[in-house]
Amino acid sequence: MLLPLVMFACSPDPSPALLLAVDRDEDGEYRVAPRPIPELSDAQHMEGSLGHGYRGGRIAIELFSDDMGIRYDEGGRMDLDYDVIDDVAIPMDEDGLVLWTYYHTLSQVRADLNGLGVDTEPVWPIDFAYQPAFVGMDFTSGENAAYLGSGVHLFILLPDALPAVLPLAANPGVIRHEFGHALFNVLTAGDAYALAPYDESEDPNVTSKVRALNEGFADMIATLTLDDNDFFDLSLPSVTNRDVAADAVADATMYPENAEAYDPYALGTVYASFAWDLRELTSAEEAVVLVVAAVDAWSAEAAWDDTDRWAELLLERMTPTLLLSFFLGGGGVAFAIEGAEHSTAGLQLSAFALQTPARHAIVPSLGVWASYTPRPWGLTGELSLTRRAKSNDFYGVSTQLMRASAVAELAMGTRPMTVHLGVGPALTVSSALTEWGETDSERVTRADLGLRARVALDGPLGERLAWSWQVGAASRGVYNWDYDLGAGIGVQW
Repeated sequence: MLLPLVMFACSPDPSPALLLAVDRDEDGEYRVAPRPIPELSDAQHMEGSLGHGYRGGRIAIELFSDDMGIRYDEGGRMDLDYDVIDDVAIPMDEDGLVLWTYYHTLSQVRADLNGLGVDTEPVWPIDFAYQPAFVGMDFTSGENAAYLGSGVHLFILLPDALPAVLPLAANPGVIRHEFGHALFNVLTAGDAYALAPYDESEDPNVTSKVRALNEGFADMIATLTLDDNDFFDLSLPSVTNRDVAADAVADATMYPENAEAYDPYALGTVYASFAWDLRELTSAEEAVVLVVAAVDAWSAEAAWDDTDRWAELLLERMTPTLLLSFFLGGGGVAFAIEGAEHSTAGLQLSAFALQTPARHAIVPSLGVWASYTPRPWGLTGELSLTRRAKSNDFYGVSTQLMRASAVAELAMGTRPMTVHLGVGPALTVSSALTEWGETDSERVTRADLGLRARVALDGPLGERLAWSWQVGAASRGVYNWDYDLGAGIGVQW
């Protein structure tokens, strides 16, 4: 009588109120806990509005072929074993926990981003293949979760091949990272199933650089939506180079033009670290909105061969106060890019507050500047001319001031902007032509040594032009201090 009872046992409730999944709690700890997954309409067969799951199947992929040919032949329908106790679904093996964690994580990242105004709906649904077989592949698969773009639009969850505290396929950060790839594909290709335009580039350096930004963006989505700078530590403690809170500075070898064996994760981690610096000055929520907007704008420009342009667009979206805090807080130092050494020169118009015996007088000034910046240091030379005049029936005074300064600076920041903090000597030559009543006019000239200090920002205007903004102070002797605020335009090389 046992066999019929087993054969005709009731199937578990396909829509339990809560399912066990790995999640990060408010204390920042990862735990297995009951969670609602409203989009999962059939927990037994892993079917829902975010996508359907398939058991096995075959993926044909040739990474090094000309067309990156990828095809998925669907496997069988999922059929999980679990029981429902006190309205909580309890899986009977690891598969259930992995798959419910996967679906719960997608549910959470969808709610998180949609709640911030980031539209994720074009991404859904995404079907997934659980432990598929690879046919005609040019690489060996390992334990992981992965997203297949290039017109396929499919998640794959691979079996365990390495010992880990938690399988990567059940790591909420890894799943969010892979979702980041899907969102990147939609932002740049315009459609979930479209082939991205940079994939069709004849220049392999273009696809390599975009892949680096793609990896960095995926890490941004994972770290910022989880608010966890090192989610890999949960599964692979031995991997120490993916912590986005660590100082990550790009150099020439991280760009494919200069690399013998290109690693997109190195430059991608620099991009993600740049975004994490922004998070430390604002919030994870504000940072993720800005980085998504920057990728959207970068895609609109189709600047596929210039992934650093994404960083420029990110900075353009910051408020002036946040931008200054970002640089003075050291965020720019973490993203010193290739070609950081540069020079600028140009004309500058300023408002001077000149020290007089009674007060400061506001006068305009015209000047020139030239900066050489082999980061993290710089050297700037300035020459400015100021005129102050006043006349009436009783007297006339016309004073010209010429100031020359050489300022040694600490240069921080990223393209497109560099912040300069500097101090150095200044020489001010004052020449006054005076007429007092009916006496003959006289010219009085003097020179004063002093100190010059300034804070400046500069950046590019297109390929060759540059802009500059500065606020500074300079002394004439010991007791007279002048202040200035100016902006300029010039050239860069």
